Amino acid sequence: FANPLVPNSVITIAGNGAKTKAPGIDLSIVAYPTPKLRFNLAVNYLHARDDPYGVSVGNDGICGIVAPGGTCDTRPEVRLGYLGGILPNPVSNPGLFVPIKDANGVQVVVGGVPQFTALGYNQRSRVQNTPDISLQIGAAYEIELGSAGTLTPEVQMLYTGNYLLSRAFPQYLAPAYTKTELRLTYKTLDQNMTVQAFVENLENKATLGRVTVASGGGFSGSYAAPRTWGVKVGYKF
Repeated sequence: FANPLVPNSVITIAGNGAKTKAPGIDLSIVAYPTPKLRFNLAVNYLHARDDPYGVSVGNDGICGIVAPGGTCDTRPEVRLGYLGGILPNPVSNPGLFVPIKDANGVQVVVGGVPQFTALGYNQRSRVQNTPDISLQIGAAYEIELGSAGTLTPEVQMLYTGNYLLSRAFPQYLAPAYTKTELRLTYKTLDQNMTVQAFVENLENKATLGRVTVASGGGFSGSYAAPRTWGVKVGYKF
């Protein structure tokens, strides 16, 4: 929906959040079974969580853009939106809003609109773009070519667990994924010149990064690079 009387805009508001607690553990191992053969393993577990904190809740929400007689008559609580935007609101994200209740434990309704405290994000949430677990494992083997130098094939596998895209929608997580990198590196005997052929994201996996929710209900985000291949050349002077 769009309101022709309200121009499109993106508003960014910065403010202090609550505390973020991120206990975790790192394990990193590099092993050489032989002088030319290398194995590497890195495991990271990070339990990163944002504590609850209050944010502004505006009184227009979806009602600011739908036609009269539409959604706002049937679900008036959508008038409450984060920073006056469309989403999140008590309909789309009920867990983020605390209802105001009377002495009998019944939610207060004023003018047909259920009342909520002017605070959202009343629950702990995962930190955006921070998976609980990530893993990297790989191997490389250096092949001697005599006076011609060395040739080293290498493979690296990267695993990332699911992660939160936007705190505005804590129920939606980006799925876990695996990406593979292949490299073939040639070095001259004096190691001054390097030529490397590479393929990154061999699976051609589309992975979405952080998503930003604008005050007007728009979304913006970006994807990581698709399958990428090429050749790199380096020389030390």
